Amino acid sequence: MKIIVLGGFLGSGKTTVLLQFAAYLIARSAGKTEIPVVILENEISEAGVDNQLLTQNDFTVENIFSGCICCTSAAQMEDTIRLIEEKYHPEWLLIEATGMASPDLCLMRSALAPTVSILLIATTMGMFAALAWLMLSMVWGMMPSS
Repeated sequence: MKIIVLGGFLGSGKTTVLLQFAAYLIARSAGKTEIPVVILENEISEAGVDNQLLTQNDFTVENIFSGCICCTSAAQMEDTIRLIEEKYHPEWLLIEATGMASPDLCLMRSALAPTVSILLIATTMGMFAALAWLMLSMVWGMMPSS
């Protein structure tokens, strides 16, 4: 399972990128697995809005509410990632961290770090996100064919 962590400040475009990227990965999977992409939505509050939007768009979503996955909910994140792997067996896990998270710490501190393929994308700076997308395309051979 390949894991991508999307991070950025509130309103920086994480969910917009996530919607488009998840749809792209699902279209690209062409039935290789039953559920090619699972989204793990993290909200600092007790309830979320983004998870409802994602679910309405027919994405498979798991949630971690009331904490940040880079610190207070790190153990819950590890348990949820294991649950997702066992329950869905996706090719991709897209994690949308809360706007307060430090995306580089979300999995690097985790005991899971040595066992998963990780690529971090921050959406707070457009140029960095574009470079990360290019890197992802080259690393996993996802360049669109013309």
